[in-house]
Amino acid sequence: MRNTVMLIFGLLMAIVLMACVPLAMAAEPDLNVTASKIPIKIVNVIFMLGICGVGAIFQYFVSSYKNQLNCSPIEYFFGAIKYTLASIGASGVVVMQMVSDGKTDISDPLILGALFMSGYAIDHVLNKPPAQPTLRMGV
Repeated sequence: MRNTVMLIFGLLMAIVLMACVPLAMAAEPDLNVTASKIPIKIVNVIFMLGICGVGAIFQYFVSSYKNQLNCSPIEYFFGAIKYTLASIGASGVVVMQMVSDGKTDISDPLILGALFMSGYAIDHVLNKPPAQPTLRMGV
């Protein structure tokens, strides 16, 4: 029951974030970062990082649904913070690579899917649940 509720919550969160695409596209703060001659909307970059984050959160819910994890989302993401930071850093590298290639159009479903799946895969590979304490009796 708990896993089903968590999976539904993850799906609803992904749907809500996808519904925010028109809002992010309508935002006008265009800072025109032109180090690579590509105008970049900072709002788009933050939104792209958010999509990677949704993929990571969805990976937690899928692993929890498969009974591979026995911890809460807070314990998973903050219990072993070094793995979470590695996952966030790797997602940032993916986003910066897409930005340097000029792929900042967040209305393109292929870009959104690539960001979601990269966040999912990176979290699956790099993030680990916190170590469970072991009971040693008589040692």
